[in-house]
Amino acid sequence: MNEKDIEKLITKFDKSNLQELKVDENGQQVYFSKIDSHSKPVTHVKKSDAGDEKETKKENLQLNAPTNDNYQLKAPMVGILYFAPSPEKPDFKKDGDRVEKGETVCIIEAMKMVNEVKSPVSGTIVKRLVDNGSMVEYNEPVYEIKED
Repeated sequence: MNEKDIEKLITKFDKSNLQELKVDENGQQVYFSKIDSHSKPVTHVKKSDAGDEKETKKENLQLNAPTNDNYQLKAPMVGILYFAPSPEKPDFKKDGDRVEKGETVCIIEAMKMVNEVKSPVSGTIVKRLVDNGSMVEYNEPVYEIKED
């Protein structure tokens, strides 16, 4: 894989809806991630693109920053997050819905296992901080909840 191939991958990845991309070709590995997390994923970026990457991370941090003193429910594990138990069923909770402590608010699929995520607080869902079907990292904010 040469530099031009990597640049093409970066361009296509930026335009795609993918959250993560890992390519392993002839022993060379490249990993891209749009997921903002506390640990920095390994990415191969040209030096001239570093400013754009910093700007994107800053925007993601601002989008996931809590407003006021609201509680942020965070992903307890890495996996694919779903807001409904199945595609044909309604979402567990939507923005503006009331949630009780211990109530299931979403599920995370990890290693072919489905894990329920329960709210540790009672209150009102202010907003979702991730998209349905997206890959979430450990401790990534998922919901913003206004506590009672």
